[in-house]
Amino acid sequence: MSGRSIAQPSAFIAGERDPVRAFVPGVDLYADPGVACSDFRSSTIIPGIGHWVQQEAPEKTNAALEAFVRGL
Repeated sequence: MSGRSIAQPSAFIAGERDPVRAFVPGVDLYADPGVACSDFRSSTIIPGIGHWVQQEAPEKTNAALEAFVRGL
């Protein structure tokens, strides 16, 4: 739905090596993760990690989630 935004507090957690990041040639799809969010709190890009951040880096993923929740 074009033109709509997410109003709830939100955060973005992803892996630096996620192939989704480069699906559009020449465009970093992670460049502005909060563009459609009116209450965007944080972005965490985990170095050296791919698409399955919760499986590849559970401690870092949990730390990012905990920081987000503490900020609510």
